Amino acid sequence: MEINIGFEEFVDAFKMVMPYLREIMGQDVAVQMCNTTHFLAFEKARTFDLDILPNSSLPPGDPSLECMLQGKQTNMMVPAEVFGVPVKALSTPIAFQGKIVGSVGLGRNVSTEINITQMTAQLEEALEQVSSAVQQIAASAGDINDNQQRMNSSVIAIGEATDNIKVVLDFIKTIADQTKMLGLNAAIEAARAGEVGRGFGVVAEEIRKLSDESRQTTIRIKELAQEIEESVHTAKMMAEISGRASEEQAAATEEISASIEEISSTAQVLRNIAQIL
Repeated sequence: MEINIGFEEFVDAFKMVMPYLREIMGQDVAVQMCNTTHFLAFEKARTFDLDILPNSSLPPGDPSLECMLQGKQTNMMVPAEVFGVPVKALSTPIAFQGKIVGSVGLGRNVSTEINITQMTAQLEEALEQVSSAVQQIAASAGDINDNQQRMNSSVIAIGEATDNIKVVLDFIKTIADQTKMLGLNAAIEAARAGEVGRGFGVVAEEIRKLSDESRQTTIRIKELAQEIEESVHTAKMMAEISGRASEEQAAATEEISASIEEISSTAQVLRNIAQIL
């Protein structure tokens, strides 16, 4: 920083401003000014003390001394172990008529920024875990939906098979009724034939019994087919409900994923702000 007034005049003017810099900046800062060998003025921060005394010598490695030696602004982080809080130290050399005559240093408590950075990192990590879980849920929802589609196809196939069974049973019932009628006619003819037709009559009786048994079995199978049809209908309804639930879950998962991406973007913005401060 090049000044166009004498260094002593600049020091006097800066001393007048120093007590108000904290309020002007709206942050907890410590400010100091030095010449090339000694500290000239110092304003303490509220939350930390740089342990600087006016007119004390600049110690080797001090940021103010380093910035003058390098001829450029220096910026360094001081860990919390040194002053009790993390401090960001900024030192700027002061030049007059092309010659470095001193420096101005500012130390700022960056606890808030570090906390924001750490919280942002934790938030990003948590979001990654949530995002991974959501992706797994989405994949599972897709598998469920595929299985649901296959189950729907199976339910429909079972329903069609049940309908075919009913058609076959109706056909068998018709044959049984016709067989019973034939057996009855055969019994009548056997009775007319007398002793000669006795054996034929026995056969006719067995045919009627078989016809009755076939008819009863057909009725029972039809009842079972009806029960199967009712079960299939219930399963189909449940499958449709489950399918709608899967679709709603997939939509909700997409919304959650979008929200996670938005929060992640916000977290990155917070991280960038914290690094700039």
